[in-house]
Amino acid sequence: MTIKPIKPIKPIKPTHIYDWDAEPVDERPSEFMNSTSWSASSSFHPPVPVARSAPSRFGFAGVLIVALTLLALGALAIAKIIPLLRG
Repeated sequence: MTIKPIKPIKPIKPTHIYDWDAEPVDERPSEFMNSTSWSASSSFHPPVPVARSAPSRFGFAGVLIVALTLLALGALAIAKIIPLLRG
């Protein structure tokens, strides 16, 4: 397996650089134009503050109890099924 060499980046020619004066007026960004409802036509909307929820009453201890309960129920189910499979 051979790795291809990276091609050098072509330098930018001065004829490819446009400044504000060279940009046609009708192609300039719309945020500089007069408008009445910029937010309706734009994808930018200011962030909405999110209300923080109350802290959980159970926390890590609750998660641990649920996990151990599920583990015990699974072990009990396996213990009940094994005699039936040996049959």
